[in-house]
Amino acid sequence: MMRAHKGGCIARHRGNPPKPRTGGRHGEEGAPMERRTLVAVCAGIVGLGAAGGLCLRARALRAFEAHYAQAGEFLRVRDYGAAADESRAALHDRPEEGGAWVLLAHSLLALGRLAEAEAAYLRAEQLDSALPGVGFGLATSARRRGDLAKAVELEERELARSPEATAVHVMYVDDCRASGQLGRATRWFTEAISASAGDPYAHYGLGLCRLEEGNTDAALAEFDSALKLRPDLMMARIGKAQVFWTLGNLDKVEAEAREALALEPHPGPHVILGSVRLREREPVEAEAEFREALRISHTDPAAHMFLGLVLWEQGRTDDALAELRQAARYGGDDYRTNCQLGTLLAREDDVHEGIVYLRRAAALKPRAATPHHELARALYGIGDYRGAWRELREAQRLGCPNTEELAARLRKKLPEQ
Repeated sequence: MMRAHKGGCIARHRGNPPKPRTGGRHGEEGAPMERRTLVAVCAGIVGLGAAGGLCLRARALRAFEAHYAQAGEFLRVRDYGAAADESRAALHDRPEEGGAWVLLAHSLLALGRLAEAEAAYLRAEQLDSALPGVGFGLATSARRRGDLAKAVELEERELARSPEATAVHVMYVDDCRASGQLGRATRWFTEAISASAGDPYAHYGLGLCRLEEGNTDAALAEFDSALKLRPDLMMARIGKAQVFWTLGNLDKVEAEAREALALEPHPGPHVILGSVRLREREPVEAEAEFREALRISHTDPAAHMFLGLVLWEQGRTDDALAELRQAARYGGDDYRTNCQLGTLLAREDDVHEGIVYLRRAAALKPRAATPHHELARALYGIGDYRGAWRELREAQRLGCPNTEELAARLRKKLPEQ
């Protein structure tokens, strides 16, 4: 099934970093400033007159704003180390600026420094409880730590605070499904619709739940309700494309993707169109769609992943590896990216590195059989027959087909089995 999130045919839309604000913590003129800056301003007023002091204060504000803007730009292009450096520089000038703490937290989260990221998010929340992105970041950190119960709790808080954040809807439904709590998400959105029948985002979220349940008619009805209330809700169009993909109606998948493109030049619809071309065995046209998605956003992980698969099928292994590595760089918590990269590495390049990515994929999606099957193949190849047997048994338990040949080879190596 094509998904709007982790490992599907549609890119997840994460949104943009907070925009720089030229005022103080709430946009006011007399916002807190670092002590040394205040001392400099006071000295300027005494020694240079009021005009000189105001000039120094303006210079300090300009320095902060420059670092803040640079941090946001580096986050946008996913240069997370540079974003963290610029965020710290901004905080050096304005340590009480909650937005700069959020930028720092986003950067640290992307770098995998979860404890530091969570501390930065909590500091931002102390300074301004209404800051956007804090709940989403904390939820992402919790899910990467494997604490889905905490992630779901934080996602619900963020949905209540920012109901228009469709990326949170996707993550919430996915985490509820992964933790066996899909009914919880269904109840959440149903209650939201009861409280406000004119909420298009609640209909969108309920549509995602119905799609996970396999109720395609109900999913379509909810996405249509969302579009009736808000015709420019692109993610609802993408949701309809998912439904038609599930039903195997590629013509309607393509039609919805083109409707989505008419609403917004976004990489997601191009990834959908490329997936359709792949299904129709048109690799050249598929490659063109994925490259167009990357032209719109060169950091889109789904476009890199599918382009890597196209190149792999064409026998261009080095190019495929490069694209899959880019996908892992920009979407490191994506199940399918880790699984595909691990499989390609284990089969074609570096089996030990491939095993690392396959284990990560298995952790990201515990009920998926494919990573365990590929791990069994990889471990067999390096002579770890007992490890291979354990992984193969897990793959079989999860319903993986076509395991008999490897099982027969392992029984020859392990007669006691």
